[in-house]
Amino acid sequence: MITIVLSAAVIVCAVVDARTGRIPNVITGPAVVVVAALSAADPATAVAAAVCAAPYAIAFARGLCGGGDVKLAFVCGGLLGDPGLAALAVVGAAIVTGIVLAARRTRAVAHGPALVVVTLVWLVTAVVGPSGTIDPCCVG
Repeated sequence: MITIVLSAAVIVCAVVDARTGRIPNVITGPAVVVVAALSAADPATAVAAAVCAAPYAIAFARGLCGGGDVKLAFVCGGLLGDPGLAALAVVGAAIVTGIVLAARRTRAVAHGPALVVVTLVWLVTAVVGPSGTIDPCCVG
């Protein structure tokens, strides 16, 4: 159930970011609290959230992204719950954003949608087993 709620939250954030260029604190704030609570019980979730958020925190400190991107990344990493997948999500989101920038021939694009799409792709990949069936242990 928590996976579904957090997934819905990041999807809404991606849609709003794509439309407005802003990620709403009213959604990311509570989602960060949920991930922090999950992290207290599962160290892998804490590490995954940190791995995903760290590059965005550095970019934020350099004025290259907004604070909403940092919070969204924290939630995406926590949603994945696996540090390796979180790192892959960051790399994948950078690649997708680069492709979008090149296709649009622009210098700026909302990054949240790319991060969320890549996160959800990895999440589905992790949840759907090799047999193509949903692994109930992974849907929390």
